[in-house]
Amino acid sequence: MGKLMSILIGAFATLWLLGQIRSEPNKIVPASPAPAQTAEEKAEDKFLVSAVMGAKSLKAAMRDPDSFKLESALLMGNGDAVCYSYRARNGFNGMNVGYAVLVPKTSVLLSSDSQGFTSAWKKSCNGKTGSEVVGNVLQLM
Repeated sequence: MGKLMSILIGAFATLWLLGQIRSEPNKIVPASPAPAQTAEEKAEDKFLVSAVMGAKSLKAAMRDPDSFKLESALLMGNGDAVCYSYRARNGFNGMNVGYAVLVPKTSVLLSSDSQGFTSAWKKSCNGKTGSEVVGNVLQLM
């Protein structure tokens, strides 16, 4: 009789448990929404994407793109410019230092050997401070 009672109690418990599982469908708990970005954060994110695209363009334009080493990427002002410094291998197998300016409003990227670079560099980068984002740019490249 003891075995029969144990089997009946076990069966009853199993049926009860199955009923509980069926009565409560799987609940999907939505992820909490990301905190809303401020207009300033959205602008900085957009500016960072421009900085990454500029760095990719610089790398692609190199004689030896695999030798390209981005040393600095400064976000200047309120999206006025991105100022880059980099190294890359030249035609004589030496490493050259180069500079470039990206003006996101006009989508113009000028490297140190481009016409108009000097005036753009003086206007946007020379002697000015900005936010260094080279780590973020390298991570997103």
